[in-house]
Amino acid sequence: MNGLPARTGLEWLKTGFALFRLQPGALTMIAFGNLLASIVLLSLPLLGPILVLLSIPCWIVAIQQACLLIDNGQRVTPAVLLTGFRPGAIGPLSRLGVVYLGAIFVLLLAVSPWIDVDALRQMAKAAQENKTQARVGGGTMMALLAFFVLYGITTLSLCFAPALVFWKRMPIFKAMFYSVFANVGALKAVLTMVGAWLALTFTLVIIVMMLFGRSPLMFNVVAMWLQLILMLILQCGIYAAYKQIIGAPDFSPEKT
Repeated sequence: MNGLPARTGLEWLKTGFALFRLQPGALTMIAFGNLLASIVLLSLPLLGPILVLLSIPCWIVAIQQACLLIDNGQRVTPAVLLTGFRPGAIGPLSRLGVVYLGAIFVLLLAVSPWIDVDALRQMAKAAQENKTQARVGGGTMMALLAFFVLYGITTLSLCFAPALVFWKRMPIFKAMFYSVFANVGALKAVLTMVGAWLALTFTLVIIVMMLFGRSPLMFNVVAMWLQLILMLILQCGIYAAYKQIIGAPDFSPEKT
């Protein structure tokens, strides 16, 4: 893995585009189903956000399984949405979700001394009432930025873990170790893929702002779909990286 050049990351992203182009409607359906289910869960008081975080690995596995089907010339059906929720899969993947939940808790705890909660509440209230947003101090903004950067690094380090748990039947912590080890071993390629994806994301967001900036409703709709598609492409790129670094997943049509 250490021998992988940085340009390999661009090849992974290119492969992700190719997989998406083969069945864009099916992949978008999977991602939209994930989004819709998360919105329903978030509507539940107290437990909603926790259930969303616990189910993240299950949704990731659904997209990865869809990539596997497309890669093997199979048609993706709505049943793929339930891949990570089937018996034998939901238990280990939910326990991996506990790790995601714990990571968020630890990171929030780490940055909480620098976050002005009252200012954030005022900003949220102003946004709901369509008023001028309240100002948030520089310390709070830096703390939030640090949280998102650290959380991004954490999720990237564990990006192969759901697939390892599902396809390789690895124990949770073994899958986490192998995921981190795989990312460190192919660090240049992984960073190149993510960097190229971020550059593409920022470029497209700027274009959307220029085209629809005067229409907030249209901008929000286009931006949401753009974000959905870009996240799909990144997941397809992660599948391509998994396939090269760890090996092609076992594929059996009768099991899909």
